[in-house]
Amino acid sequence: MTESTMPAFQPTAIYFENEGKDVVASSGANLRTKAIENQIDLYTMMGKMMNCGGYGQCGTCVVEILEGLETLSPRTAIEEKRFKNKPDNYRLACQTTVNGRVRVATKPNDKKKK
Repeated sequence: MTESTMPAFQPTAIYFENEGKDVVASSGANLRTKAIENQIDLYTMMGKMMNCGGYGQCGTCVVEILEGLETLSPRTAIEEKRFKNKPDNYRLACQTTVNGRVRVATKPNDKKKK
């Protein structure tokens, strides 16, 4: 592949609201991976001890998408089942790829919405 035929790097940004941190990522980056690489704490105390390592089995890397939901990969079957009674903007970071600018809240708290 020559330089002119190589696909261009398509940067995007993930803004982690609670941490006040902007992270640059390539289009198609995994949300959990980018969070961990940038020292963003996704897990509550129990999740730190019992997370599945990014396979979508434990549900401990829940995030709330505040802006940019349309720029993410569609929900997986695992997410559809886990979030049956949750808003559409709840995602598992390990199951989510980012394809455009997004604003994320880590460790969403359902109680604050009631």
